[in-house]
Amino acid sequence: MKRLTYLLVAFSGLALALPCGAQQYYAGAVGGLNFADMDLVYATGEDQVTASRTTLGIGGVFGLRLNKCVCLELQPMYLQKGGTDKADQVNPDIKWKYAFLEVPTFAKVTFGQKIRPYVMAGPTFGFLLGAEAEGEVGGVVGGQPLRTYKADLKDVTKSLDFGLGFGAGLSLPFGANIVFVDGRYTVGLANILQGGTIEWKSGEDVIGGQVSEGAELSTRGFQIMVGAAFPLGAKQ
Repeated sequence: MKRLTYLLVAFSGLALALPCGAQQYYAGAVGGLNFADMDLVYATGEDQVTASRTTLGIGGVFGLRLNKCVCLELQPMYLQKGGTDKADQVNPDIKWKYAFLEVPTFAKVTFGQKIRPYVMAGPTFGFLLGAEAEGEVGGVVGGQPLRTYKADLKDVTKSLDFGLGFGAGLSLPFGANIVFVDGRYTVGLANILQGGTIEWKSGEDVIGGQVSEGAELSTRGFQIMVGAAFPLGAKQ
């Protein structure tokens, strides 16, 4: 992970070191799918098997074009994260559902003339908006009526997530405007869990639960995003 961090820092430094010409601010919108997953480690040190969830992300684009090839971008968006804690002989599948105000901060380097490929990398910051877990118990296997239990996880989730993102895409100009599509992978560097008690609720039925102090959960995901951007004002 340290090596990846050094590579991203070097990439951003190289982008900033390229010569600048006329600068241009621009703004737009972006949205798409997040194939979200997580790394979950119990307090005992055991890695839990998880599966991805297909979630959504939508937001804006605010950028500064330093020259023909190099841009700096903020992409604040509503982004859903999480994953599925796979069932074992005792516990059912549990879906971990998180919502963040995510702020990717990318340095982008673009190549070509018309259809322009680009690469990008940079840090991402996530501010917690909501967190819950959901599981189903009973049914044919359990021999009981199928019931869905939900638990609010905000009290056992830290308010800030931090990670790194990198990816590649294609942009296509339409006059002064552009449309783009890209794929990016983000990996969380923070443990977003903190210990505490939770309540699993299904109607009037309430079951107490506990999140251990030593448990760790970090987010990750592969995202496919499409968007459009337009220039703001005159070139400086």
